[in-house]
Amino acid sequence: MIFALMLFLTVGMVGGFFSGLLGIGGGIIMVPLLSLAFSLLGADPDQIYRLAVGTSLASIAFTSFSSARAHNKYMPLRWDLIKSLAPWLVLGTLAGSSVATRLNPLFLKAFFTLFIFTLAVNMLVGFKFGQRKNPVPPALSAPVGALIGAICSLVGIGGGTIIVPYLHWNCNTMRCAIAVSASLGVFISISGALGYVVNGIVEHGFPGAGMPWGALGYVHLPALAAIMLTAVLFAPMGVKIAHKLTERRLKIIFGLMMLIIGTGMSVNLVRYFLAQLAS
Repeated sequence: MIFALMLFLTVGMVGGFFSGLLGIGGGIIMVPLLSLAFSLLGADPDQIYRLAVGTSLASIAFTSFSSARAHNKYMPLRWDLIKSLAPWLVLGTLAGSSVATRLNPLFLKAFFTLFIFTLAVNMLVGFKFGQRKNPVPPALSAPVGALIGAICSLVGIGGGTIIVPYLHWNCNTMRCAIAVSASLGVFISISGALGYVVNGIVEHGFPGAGMPWGALGYVHLPALAAIMLTAVLFAPMGVKIAHKLTERRLKIIFGLMMLIIGTGMSVNLVRYFLAQLAS
């Protein structure tokens, strides 16, 4: 239990730092680490992934808020971009969380691993995103926002790995994209976590039968509290470094992080597939 607590605190440190640095919310780091922690706590193997995703989304609300607040001190947030995407992100996130418990985790992991590798290659080969000469029509905010929200709720991320490239492609600087992404992560995480709480309670009751102690639906409250303690302290540190780096270096760091995470997810994916074959 002590080791699991230390791991929860570490999850908050790492997730908070990279939330501030890259605007990614930290979910792509938190989900694998939380899965390991819940495994050590003896959680039902069939529920570990959903529990990690739900807890990750709840945690991102705090890391994203801390990151967005710190970014706002360096440059004003683009509220026009936030307002155009936030409502659709929320709708997509709620819809995604309602079906997440019915989908095969193997499919979800495979889909997101492929996406991560594609993004990493695009970053590291070209060191830049292609950019439009003019912003996309405002009407596209609805389908784009809903799709991003749905994906985020399925894999437990704050959306930075998708929102940052999209905003940068859509005629925004890298720093602006990272700051706006951090802000939108708050909306995604709150709505997504709420969906996982409600669906978890519906499926397992209250308190959840067969779930680790302290779980509210698919959100583990002790893990959430531990992550909060460290994430809100380390997110501003990442923001401070982000505003000292050049645009090119931020893109390279972003690409390398995606490559490392994609490799780790691939290893976990193979292990999960082999375990399914053996069972």
